[in-house]
Amino acid sequence: MAGSTRRRKETIGDVDILVVSKKPAKVMDFFVKLDGVEKIWGKGGTKASIRMREGFDMDLRVVPKESYGSALQYFTGNKDHNIVTRKIAIEKGLKLSEWGIFRGKKQLAGRTEEDVYKAIGLPFIEPELRENEGEIEAALKGKLPKLIGYKDIKGDLHCHSDWDGGENSIEEMSKAAMEMGYEYIGIPTTQNS
Repeated sequence: MAGSTRRRKETIGDVDILVVSKKPAKVMDFFVKLDGVEKIWGKGGTKASIRMREGFDMDLRVVPKESYGSALQYFTGNKDHNIVTRKIAIEKGLKLSEWGIFRGKKQLAGRTEEDVYKAIGLPFIEPELRENEGEIEAALKGKLPKLIGYKDIKGDLHCHSDWDGGENSIEEMSKAAMEMGYEYIGIPTTQNS
């Protein structure tokens, strides 16, 4: 996943998917024939765009392995984030595109996003931050915020057991919570009638 979906935006314009393959034509053919495709907006050698029956669009890009990280960086960040990162690359005499970081025709980085950011003098910037809302400046100062991850969650206060519309017993939910490392869960104790 790339684009606004990977940035975890509340709303998205379309779904962007990135694939590594030595056989892009085969991937494109499979993609445009997915169940639920209503319209094919375009299909080329490495890019296809479709409209799904549910009313949303999906874009697919196929890149070689040596460009995957650069393409992921390029297609994940919003337009403004990408403009700033390309300017930084230019200031260093480099060219940044979805195909990699280049000095002239020589590719310096592109396999991983970490390598792409490193080549332009930045630490890795988490996808959720790539909005050009101060993350570049924070990265340059070494002050990027730490995102909350699943391992940071200590418990859940909104659980429904088989007493109130859920599917699992309180015992099953308690065991699952312990396996997840939770310190607590909140379960209603009265049964709705």
